[in-house]
Amino acid sequence: MPGRAELYKEKIIRSPKEAIQWILEEVWGKVNGDFHLFGHSLGGQLAFHAVSAAVEYGLPLPTTVHISAARPGIKNTHRPIDAQAVTDEEALHLLSTLGGATEKQLANPLWLQRALPLLRDDLTLSRRLTACQGKYFPGHLNLYGGTEDTFVPVELLRGWGEIADSIHLKTYDGGHFYLHETPTAAEDIIRTITHTKP
Repeated sequence: MPGRAELYKEKIIRSPKEAIQWILEEVWGKVNGDFHLFGHSLGGQLAFHAVSAAVEYGLPLPTTVHISAARPGIKNTHRPIDAQAVTDEEALHLLSTLGGATEKQLANPLWLQRALPLLRDDLTLSRRLTACQGKYFPGHLNLYGGTEDTFVPVELLRGWGEIADSIHLKTYDGGHFYLHETPTAAEDIIRTITHTKP
């Protein structure tokens, strides 16, 4: 997405509306035939809202939707983090706790100079997406999470069941970035998506 990863030089997207529109153009505008949608963390929230938008616009829907370690847009006791109220020290602690960065990266001032503003942008977008209550997905959601994830606990993941026809939740050892901590998790999820047997 613009402003992130290989598109970091492009103007960053901070609003849910712009982010969802970008996904519709980049995914729905380019796919031909059946496709599956997977999103992790912020990507999972965006995937859900993009599919909801596709339903509204009458666009083709993914064959399956897979959401990993993402907060559902429901009323709950887990309040999203207010990125504007988080100090640099708290943001650094969050990065360390989530496991999304190596010790070498966390000790690199130049890396932090780039990473901390991006983390704030992601937290802000996530908070805005979580606040978009009222969306409902008339279909099945495949959910995945880490058993030790304190940012999106397993009990919070189950909340997706309130805004979808049905869900299936599978957990793996690890925290928010369990995909890095448990290599076999990614392989298992890919098998699920492609319907292949181990």
